[in-house]
Amino acid sequence: MAPLDPASGRFFYFEDVRPHDHLFLELMRVLGLGGCPGANSVRSRKKELLKRFQADGCYLDDVGNQPLRGEGRARLLQLEEACPSFVERVRAIVVEETKIILISKYVFDVCYEPLKAGIR
Repeated sequence: MAPLDPASGRFFYFEDVRPHDHLFLELMRVLGLGGCPGANSVRSRKKELLKRFQADGCYLDDVGNQPLRGEGRARLLQLEEACPSFVERVRAIVVEETKIILISKYVFDVCYEPLKAGIR
């Protein structure tokens, strides 16, 4: 998967992200992949942990192919526009038993029902 904004230096799959790598750090913690050490220790193992994340059958995909702009209703409209192609991408790679985690209230509000209906 290509990063949304390579110039930002803040993307989940980039190996050398120091500040603002919260999504990676929290997912590793929640999935139990990073152990209990501090953030610097987990970051130093990012390449290894990303390989394990992949080997465990996990991946991260964004609903849209552009960063969300604005707040509230503007974000919802962008997600609503991107959701159908997201559902098709997900549908192509999962089976009914696949576990999907939707991160953010906006993503859940817009994509949960279409994903649920589209994967049956």
